[in-house]
Amino acid sequence: MNSARAQDGKSKSLPFRMDVNALRAIAVIAVVLYHFNVWPIVGGFVGVDIFFVISGFLMTNIVVKGIENKQFNILDFLLSRGRRIIPALFIVIISLLLIGYFTLISYDYLNLAKHAKSAILFYSNLHIRSEVGYFDSAATDKWLLHTWSLSVEWQFYLLLPIFLVLIHRISVFRNNKIALIFSLTLLSFAFCLCLSFFKPSAAFFWLPSRAWELLLGSLVAIAPADTLIAKNRNISFYTGCFLICASLILIDHNVRWPGIAALVPTLATALILLAAKQNNVITSNFILQKIGDWSYSIYLWHWPVVVLLHYVLKFESAKWKVTGIIVSLILGYLSFLFIEVTSRKWIVKLSNPVQFVLFSCMSLTVLLISYSIVNNAGLPGRLAAEIESIAAEKNNINPRSAECLGARKPGDAGCVYGGPKIRLVVIGDSHANSIVQSVAKALPNEAEGVLELSTPACQLSKLAVQNRAVLPDTLECAAHLSSAYETLDRYDYSVPVLLIYRASIFLKGINEDGNNIPAFNYGENDSKISPKLVEDFTNDYIANVCKLASQRTVYILKPIPEFDFNVPFMIARSKTHHFGSAPKLYTKDYISRHVEVLEVQTLASIKCGAKLLDPAPVLCGSDECKSTHLGRPIYSDNDHLSEYGNKLLSPLFEQIFVEHGSAQSAPLTGDIER
Repeated sequence: MNSARAQDGKSKSLPFRMDVNALRAIAVIAVVLYHFNVWPIVGGFVGVDIFFVISGFLMTNIVVKGIENKQFNILDFLLSRGRRIIPALFIVIISLLLIGYFTLISYDYLNLAKHAKSAILFYSNLHIRSEVGYFDSAATDKWLLHTWSLSVEWQFYLLLPIFLVLIHRISVFRNNKIALIFSLTLLSFAFCLCLSFFKPSAAFFWLPSRAWELLLGSLVAIAPADTLIAKNRNISFYTGCFLICASLILIDHNVRWPGIAALVPTLATALILLAAKQNNVITSNFILQKIGDWSYSIYLWHWPVVVLLHYVLKFESAKWKVTGIIVSLILGYLSFLFIEVTSRKWIVKLSNPVQFVLFSCMSLTVLLISYSIVNNAGLPGRLAAEIESIAAEKNNINPRSAECLGARKPGDAGCVYGGPKIRLVVIGDSHANSIVQSVAKALPNEAEGVLELSTPACQLSKLAVQNRAVLPDTLECAAHLSSAYETLDRYDYSVPVLLIYRASIFLKGINEDGNNIPAFNYGENDSKISPKLVEDFTNDYIANVCKLASQRTVYILKPIPEFDFNVPFMIARSKTHHFGSAPKLYTKDYISRHVEVLEVQTLASIKCGAKLLDPAPVLCGSDECKSTHLGRPIYSDNDHLSEYGNKLLSPLFEQIFVEHGSAQSAPLTGDIER
């Protein structure tokens, strides 16, 4: 992400190339417009791929020329990278930590500190990958998300010189340098393609699956000057420009990335670099050259501006988007002038040991501040007590979640709430675990209890397969259901069953990630809802419900309203910054989200005799669904009711116990574990 201008005095300078600087400008403009959601740049994220090719090209040039001139020193190389990257990154991180102290709720400040630590140590690509996908809507809560690409580049900087020095010292490798790098490029690309199918988030963030883009730049750097492409510079240059433009407007986040499609912008960048056109209307353009100079700083500052607009609910406003873009450019210019240029002028005068100590002190400063924030849970008490109380609702969850919400095993007796006389068995997923206490509260007397059999991110199906692009691959839903049936068989048939599932993720995915990819499938690995998936789901759901209903009474809780934002956090933020009320969930959108599941559940009622319980009259009005009750959030996140909110449903569950009176409920075999 660094400027392509001549290197500073401590590293061997390369001839300045206007085409490289123009490419940097195009790449950062693409990324900025994409992040600000400016149509038609739906594929602006390819700007990062362009950056990677450029970085591989420049760094390989520096290292190879240094080795050939017998003047290369790894420490000099890394310190030169440090002079380019660390000062501006340090200022951005410290600025965010300072501003965040006065403005962020504890949870957000805690996460910012964690990301600051991973950013300054250049492993944020690994850290962020463990939390969220790049294209997920939840990514807009992460102030330093964009530093993942810096981490990938820095990891490459650590390995590249060692690799090239070894090649140079071993004659058989030195004589076949292009073939060796080409082979590694193909190997990384093949790994990327495979990983993108099984772990797309890892493919996006990991160096091994991104190395091929950087190595492609390396191949361009060591390619013979008289290549066929070099002899046809105009064709190569304008073909590359056309392909980059096509990528920006034709590729979007629904394309598997990085995959086959990533060849288009990366090869296009390689064509432009090989053409080496220096003086035409594009490469010598004054505006592009200036933006190219500022590109690294623009990249650093623009994303926090994007997050800020999301944070204060102004991102959907065209006026605020334009303002955000302008502010990003101004901050980028000021950062380039007063941080990048100024710091390089005086840091380059220092000896290598002093530079190393300086960069270490910058990193240590961020680490100490981050450690203090993390170790003190985000420094609560900085904001008004009411705001902290609202945000703390995220912790108001079933206190037995760790104990009771887990993969069921054969012989697992489940968790009992209330007395030893089991009146009802609740089977479901994390939604069941978040609601079960309100079910137990509806019990007529203390001697009676409710049995919970729940497993997270699972469904009422032995046939469906989890979509690994949506859900983690650590759960076996079929085993859970088998275990639940086995446990249920211990109880007299007079004991009814209550099914509580977040069934709509089956067909429409996890609504908060914005991708709407079905979370389960029947072997087709559907990327969107389809008539075949609905048909398979309907048949599967009906078969399972009817199987249960053939032996005992089955109750089904209709879908809980799902918000596309974290309810307690958004309400706390709105009160912190006084930007009005939190976004709403309209009742019509609730129905639209769950329309297919509601139809299937109605069918289960007709065909199987299942009894439906509807939370909508309690949680939704005619126009919108509730996020609070008496001013207090009723959710612990975006779709799980809190222990405060779930009590609103207790009257709904009372009808189960009224209808079943004091039916026989002792287990047929075995003891009940409390």
